[in-house]
Amino acid sequence: MNPSDYLWRLVHLMDKSEARHFRLAARIHNGKKNGGKKKYEYLYDEIKSVELAEDYSEDAIRKKLDKEDKVPKGSFAVTKNYLTDNLLRALRYLNESGSVEGKIRVLLDEAQLLFGRGILYKSAKQLARAKKLARKYQCFPLLAEILRLEVKQQVSTMSRLEKPFQSISRLYEEQDAAVKSLAQETEYNRLMNQAFVLYHTRNTLLGEEGIRLLETLRQDPALKKPERFLSFRSELLYHHAWGLIHTVENINPKLIFFHYRKTLEVWDKHPIFKEEYTRSYKLYLFNFLSTCHSQKDYSSFEAILGKTQEMESRTIFDRSRDFFNTCQYKLLFLTNAGKAEAAQNLAREVEEKILLYGKLRYPLPKEKLLSLYYNISVMLFVTGHYQSALHWTDKIRKELRKTAARLDLKYFTRILQLLILFESGQDDQLDYKEPYVKRLLKGQDMYSGFDAMVLKYLRKLCKYRYTRDEKELFRALLQEIEDSEAQYRKIRGREEVKLWAQSHLEGKKMIDLIRENFQAKKGGQQ
Repeated sequence: MNPSDYLWRLVHLMDKSEARHFRLAARIHNGKKNGGKKKYEYLYDEIKSVELAEDYSEDAIRKKLDKEDKVPKGSFAVTKNYLTDNLLRALRYLNESGSVEGKIRVLLDEAQLLFGRGILYKSAKQLARAKKLARKYQCFPLLAEILRLEVKQQVSTMSRLEKPFQSISRLYEEQDAAVKSLAQETEYNRLMNQAFVLYHTRNTLLGEEGIRLLETLRQDPALKKPERFLSFRSELLYHHAWGLIHTVENINPKLIFFHYRKTLEVWDKHPIFKEEYTRSYKLYLFNFLSTCHSQKDYSSFEAILGKTQEMESRTIFDRSRDFFNTCQYKLLFLTNAGKAEAAQNLAREVEEKILLYGKLRYPLPKEKLLSLYYNISVMLFVTGHYQSALHWTDKIRKELRKTAARLDLKYFTRILQLLILFESGQDDQLDYKEPYVKRLLKGQDMYSGFDAMVLKYLRKLCKYRYTRDEKELFRALLQEIEDSEAQYRKIRGREEVKLWAQSHLEGKKMIDLIRENFQAKKGGQQ
């Protein structure tokens, strides 16, 4: 994105209610001059008229508005800044009224303004309303501020209090409880975020350093279950942190599932938080879907996915993220259920939508694009659509070559391409691409023992294709994968290669093996 594009994004990424409020505020504050419009409104209209970001030219708009005597060339920069300020003011106003923290902040600010002008009764009323909301939704940082102002109020009116000493003492006890609750929340938030970093670097931070960091986090005294959780968020973050830690360890699937199931139970125990923090709840549902997929437990998958789709995505940014998450998990379910045709149709829809989002300059997170492209590539590989699979692996190589996110996926895609070339009989390309991939992975310090194993067998399979030895080579590869399970459990691509080898050994299509496995598990869960 060019630095000057930010104003186009700000204008076009507002939803209807935000744009309406901006227009209304502009009409209220503007006079009759120029038909009731001000310079920044003309600039807004011009930016709004440019539908695609690729067609946006600040220089062209500046010249056009100057020629039409709407915004003189010399005042364009000032007008641009004024428009930015007014757009942010509209967004800030709606955010204040749209979140409980915003409402509490407004009430607290009003209480402080009234207190500063000596209007103590009304100040106390506003503060009491703020306090009630802060307690109800456990907004401890704001509650601490509210209690500090309440102390000031009571000190200034202590002559009217029946027992001023006891009243002040009670407020400090409340303040102490709020600080302790906030401290517990902060500690679990730290642990969860540190575990989150390890989770997202688990396939690139290999060796002793990664093991040491994980063990240090695991032994943190704060992760011992407390006598009681002091808030909804503390309990939620505690289970989220442990879920991530067990996922990185990848030793006990039951513990992973247990803690992520617990996060949903915590939400269910506090329905008012589900109603107020719908966005956060939705993300936890997506997290649980990820856990279900990793454990190959799809018993509640469709129901939870349906629940996420019933929840509104308020902002364009949220809609973009939800589009990726929904498509990702829907694709994973369809692939693992063996519903090949539906999965392929979804892939086509995804490509069209991403193209449209790109033109509109919607926020497209690179790590989510990479993950979605990779899963589409795998789906097409296991369904035997090799040319289409190569199309998507090429998109990863060309469109996302500079991204530093999900290096495990990015580099295993290179090996996946070689498997696709093998399946489509393009041995001539394998002869020169296999050594190149090996050099590339080694050069990026991403060449694992597992990668070496796969490339070793791939070279032999090319040599002995269509001979009696081919089946024995697949048998040996599968055995080596199973023997090294503990060593390569966390390596990306292990399950994909294992499925590929099994399909050749059993003489079945990969998608048929997936479908059989899905039906067997479904029968076992009933």
